[in-house]
Amino acid sequence: MRHAKTMLTLKKITFPLVLLALSACGDSGSSVVKPDDSDFAKVRGIHLASEAPEVDFHFTRSGGLPVLLSDLSFGETTGFEDLESGNYTMIVTLPGEPISNSLLTLAPLPAAVDVSYTAVVIGPVDDLTGLWLAEDSEGIPAGNIRIRAIHADSETGEIDLWDIPNAAFPTPLFTNIAYGNATEYLDLPAGMLTLGADLNNDAVSDLFFRIPGLPAGTVANLFVVRDEDDKVNLVIQTESGDPITIPGDGNVTPEAGTLRVMHLVPQGSNFDVLVDEEATDFASALAFGMSSLTKPLNAGLHSLRVVESGGFTETLYEDPKLNIPEGESQTLVLFDELSGVDGLLLFDDFTNLAPTTVRFRAIHVGIGLGEADIWHMPVGGTASVLFENLDFGEASNTLDALQGVYRLGVDTTDDGEAEYTFLLPFLTDQFVNLYVATDQNDAPFLALQFADDFVIRVDPETEPDSELRVLHLAPEAEAIDVHLNAQSEPTVSGLEFLTGTAFQPLEPGTYDLTVSPTGLGPDASLLDLQDLPFNSGIKYTAVAFGAGSEIEGGLIPEPTPSIDPEEIVVRFVHTASEIGPIDVYALFGDGSSDTWTNALGFGEYTMAMEIPGAQYRIGINVDEDPDPDLTFQLPTLVVGTVANLFLASDVQDVFVLIQNENGVLTRVDAESPSQ
Repeated sequence: MRHAKTMLTLKKITFPLVLLALSACGDSGSSVVKPDDSDFAKVRGIHLASEAPEVDFHFTRSGGLPVLLSDLSFGETTGFEDLESGNYTMIVTLPGEPISNSLLTLAPLPAAVDVSYTAVVIGPVDDLTGLWLAEDSEGIPAGNIRIRAIHADSETGEIDLWDIPNAAFPTPLFTNIAYGNATEYLDLPAGMLTLGADLNNDAVSDLFFRIPGLPAGTVANLFVVRDEDDKVNLVIQTESGDPITIPGDGNVTPEAGTLRVMHLVPQGSNFDVLVDEEATDFASALAFGMSSLTKPLNAGLHSLRVVESGGFTETLYEDPKLNIPEGESQTLVLFDELSGVDGLLLFDDFTNLAPTTVRFRAIHVGIGLGEADIWHMPVGGTASVLFENLDFGEASNTLDALQGVYRLGVDTTDDGEAEYTFLLPFLTDQFVNLYVATDQNDAPFLALQFADDFVIRVDPETEPDSELRVLHLAPEAEAIDVHLNAQSEPTVSGLEFLTGTAFQPLEPGTYDLTVSPTGLGPDASLLDLQDLPFNSGIKYTAVAFGAGSEIEGGLIPEPTPSIDPEEIVVRFVHTASEIGPIDVYALFGDGSSDTWTNALGFGEYTMAMEIPGAQYRIGINVDEDPDPDLTFQLPTLVVGTVANLFLASDVQDVFVLIQNENGVLTRVDAESPSQ
């Protein structure tokens, strides 16, 4: 396995030693042959000679087994490898070269049992220098880290490093460090550390290094080194992982940036977010679907770690090199499974947002959802694409659009159709992170995170149910049951003549409706209505009517209330089998009339009519002459009424049955001829 690497520079020394030449085996990065029952030290290498190419480290001793650390580039480090205890010679070569072609030889190097060592190469390519550093992690006080400084910049004289808690009260940590030397270890409280480096011995810091908070118990080597671009950096090498390079900054107090954290890990409980291992959490008890407050952080690198709230210490997510640029605002969104929490760092651009404009960005963190396309889908309008081909864990570019209400469709199956639609609240001139997410029940939703850290959850639009009620107007039929799709259990049971049901919800779709005598089941059908469409959000009245054994029926979509507060909505339905086509009039006291419908046949109904709320007297003409054959004085129909007016019969008499939206039935008999 190839190891992470850091650059090493060793001073070239020539010794007349008999050495075993080794070359890299494959791309494993190390070669160790271990005997049984041996006592071991450990060794790792770091390459910090900016002018030198890739190198191999060879560790040999007389009669012992060699160890090879291979293919290290500048700035790279290896992990620790076992090394038999004893005295060693370290030889640095170009990759794959024999030890006879040494760039640097360093000896003798003691390797004690159970001690870890770091081999370092520093310096210019024509004058490499080697360091052999013993590591010590024993006895670190609780809550502390352990650091030491190593001067690895051959172009700089003695260096002083100061702790800069603020510009007024710097404290010397390491002084008069000569090139190629390492200081003693120093234990400090864990947390962010700003070091000032005096490079010319004038007691003034020339560069500042802002070190992210290292976890308590960390042991770190701090190398002051010059890179390929002639910039002085601080390279932090901890016991594991890649080195952290901190660029030198001439400004001790750069403009701060800001950070907020969004929790979208569905199986996660509340999270604590720790920045720079401070005792006070950056965010405490952050709940799923919520955003932390935006907080300022000094520009530079920081460490960030996430744990479950409640005293848990297991790290769920960490970023040891979280970069906070000067003056920038960022959001870190935590997402994916709890067993593998991931993070996506987003730059929030609040600048140049025009009035009456909203700025969107879409982020796909929905576990189990496919690649997402997002459209604006206005009701009754033309759909337009906003974001396309957004994969899990990806964020789109920002999009500026006019403020307003947006209805978004999300396609996650790449079939060109939205599986989910979301009606957003009215969005004014603001910035919105739009997360496509899933919750603990795998249900998709949108989380809208605004610039002020406020979050709104928007669930998919649900298709509203259809609704059905039944009215029995067949005078010679006894009590009936109504079955849907021939199911043995009736939807309506024991419905008597001149009675009706209230509306009940029904999943939208196409149904067969069967009317049968109560208790006899759908096989004893009196009436079968096939393939009846029940559309989402629409109410229907199923009515059974007709005389004798010839029961008929129909499905009537219900009208919606009038938007005019002074009007009512009515329709006329002809279910009196003994009467042919009818004309219906509204009769007024001055002798005038208003035609409601002409030639309405048996089993037919009119369109919904919007008329003023009032008490109406109506006339029914069955013989095409100008005079009504039947008249009916209706009760007052108050404003807001929605009603069906059925012309019905009970074999003996013809009457009007008013069916209100609330299911109340009112029978109105015909006036006597004298009236």
